Amino acid sequence: MLETPNSILELDIYENPARTVLRGVLILHPWAKLGGSMEDPTVITQFRAAIESGLFSHVCRYNMRGAGASKTKWTKNIWDPDIQDMLLVAQHLLQLPNGPKELVVIGYSYGACVAANLMEHVPEVVAYVAIGFPLGGMANLALRSRDHWQHLADTPVPKLVVQGTRDKFAPMTTIRDYAQQYHDMQPAPGPLDLEIVDGADHFFDGIWDMVAEKVLAWIQKQLDAQQVAGA
Repeated sequence: MLETPNSILELDIYENPARTVLRGVLILHPWAKLGGSMEDPTVITQFRAAIESGLFSHVCRYNMRGAGASKTKWTKNIWDPDIQDMLLVAQHLLQLPNGPKELVVIGYSYGACVAANLMEHVPEVVAYVAIGFPLGGMANLALRSRDHWQHLADTPVPKLVVQGTRDKFAPMTTIRDYAQQYHDMQPAPGPLDLEIVDGADHFFDGIWDMVAEKVLAWIQKQLDAQQVAGA
C-alpha cells in the first residue's frame, strides 16, 4: 500500500529478476465510480503482456481511489487527486532500489485521461498509450476528458491512441477530429498514432490479447527508434 495526501493506494508491482534494462511501465484502469479497477480485463491483459514481453524491469498497476482495497480520503475535487496520486505512484516506482530510469504509461478509458497529465510532470516518460480514450459528449461531461486530451500536446513524447469503431464513449468522428487538430498544431507537439480496431466497442471484449499485441509492438517500435536516435 502507498499512502498519499489523498488516498491509500493498493499497488501491484512486478520486478523482472532477469532485467537487462531499467525501464518501467505504469498501467491505469477505468473510472472506479463505474466499477473500474486494476482487475479489469484490459488492464490485466496489458499487465501480463508487459511482463511477458521482457521490455520492462518493472510493471506496475494500481487501484485508484475507490477501487479494490484503495481508500479515499476526504476531498472536494473529483479529478485532481487521481492525477496527484498517479504522480506519486510514478515517483515511488522511479525511486525503488534499482528502479526504472524511464517510464512508459498505458491508460485505459478514464485511466487514459489521468495518464495524459503524467508526461509534463515526469520527464522520465518516453511513451504514452491510450486505450479507448473517452472523448464523447457524455463522457466529457462526467470526466472532463477533452481537457485531459489537451495535455497530450504539452510534450513531444510519442503517443498512441487505440480506439474501437463501435466505442459509444468516443465516436469515430470525434476521435478523428481531435487527432487531426493535434496534428495541425504548430509547432508539432510530437508524433501521435491512431490505431483503429474495426468492430471493437469500448470494452474490447474477447480481443484483449490482440490489443495488447498492438500496444507492445508500437512500444517496441518507439523504443527502437529512440535507441537509434540516441546512438
